[in-house]
Amino acid sequence: MLGRVTTTFLFLAGSLFSSNINAHGDENMIERLNPPNLRPPIHQSHIVVSNYPRTAYFRASPYDVDGNVVGENDFARQAEQTFKNVAIAMEELGASQENIIKITAYVVGFDFDVHQPLINEGFANDPADTPYPSATLVSVQGLGDKGIVFEVDVVVGLE
Repeated sequence: MLGRVTTTFLFLAGSLFSSNINAHGDENMIERLNPPNLRPPIHQSHIVVSNYPRTAYFRASPYDVDGNVVGENDFARQAEQTFKNVAIAMEELGASQENIIKITAYVVGFDFDVHQPLINEGFANDPADTPYPSATLVSVQGLGDKGIVFEVDVVVGLE
């Protein structure tokens, strides 16, 4: 179960960041820097510089359109719903994955020893030039509503 759960999350996250052209077709609106004096980045960029004139911040959680928690305590279902909600928000903003500057994922009870090998597997098929945002995964004891085990905060650059 845990493998399926984590792989589902990583598949969704990987597909979220696999685009390399933003909604406006300009590849120079975000600079992604990875200084050689830092460890090589793994599925993220060390520094992201936005040249966008506006910035949007939003939270995406596993709620359906009626405000119900999807898949109470079910990581796989919640990751899927959360990334669907990210896509809806991005569409509303007129943005694409390339516009994402920073994403922070919050996971209840993340276990590094269990999840890290699956994370590496989940990103194994990404092209070498995948334009990752700055990214952080935070293990938390709980989130703001009963049964939620996954949510994200997203920072997006806009023209």
